[in-house]
Amino acid sequence: MNKHIAKHLDQTFTRNSKSRRYSHCVIARPSEAEAERRIDSHYAVESGTRSYNYYCSDEAYSYNWIGGDRKTVFGTTYHSPAEFKADFPDLPSFLTRCREERVADFEKARAAGEFDTYGCVGWCGRYDLAVKLLNKTLGTYYDSVIILDAEIL
Repeated sequence: MNKHIAKHLDQTFTRNSKSRRYSHCVIARPSEAEAERRIDSHYAVESGTRSYNYYCSDEAYSYNWIGGDRKTVFGTTYHSPAEFKADFPDLPSFLTRCREERVADFEKARAAGEFDTYGCVGWCGRYDLAVKLLNKTLGTYYDSVIILDAEIL
């Protein structure tokens, strides 16, 4: 078994592999500004609209999953569209609640320091593949992407 280690500042990234050898680790730090921008993004509103339409339909409650026909939304369990509509009578009320949840998640991430630490995006066996992954990752959700050399223990 190959144990791979890459270090950056006070963070250590590890990976085990039985048959592969990795020479590089690509790490990235989430962008706080991008996360805040996504709270009110067009996609968030579109996704909330699709979710509202789904929860208002009989289709959402027609599946017989383990435990019966029900959906849990924002911690509340609903058994029918009527129950759901009692709490969210119209789309704007649901979208407002969705936004509140996104803001709460953002604040929780900020308080936990998620925008100050790096996470592993992937391990690569060659430097050119690490550069390719770095270029693919830059400009998405991350504001800093770094290629680290990996050690094999």
